[in-house]
Amino acid sequence: METDAFFESDLKIIDAVYMNKEKNTQSIAELIYGFFFFYTYDFDQTRQQINVKDGGFTEKETKDKCPFSIVDPFESQRNPGRSVLMHSEGHKKIMM
Repeated sequence: METDAFFESDLKIIDAVYMNKEKNTQSIAELIYGFFFFYTYDFDQTRQQINVKDGGFTEKETKDKCPFSIVDPFESQRNPGRSVLMHSEGHKKIMM
């Protein structure tokens, strides 16, 4: 599978094509709180995986034991989240 990866350097194109037209009114603290709240309480890590390439979440295809399953945008069979182990110090810091 081939992936089209490029770097757009024209800020006008980035703004016109890729940026949301609604301005964010939340503070950085509210955004960070919302991020951690979602991944602690709303995200179902047993059934969902983070899909960076498609911009959202998909159902897990395998029954992996990783707390976070992330679909690598360049190598779909690779899970960058596999290094976060359940009950590890890193996992406890994320979830507490």
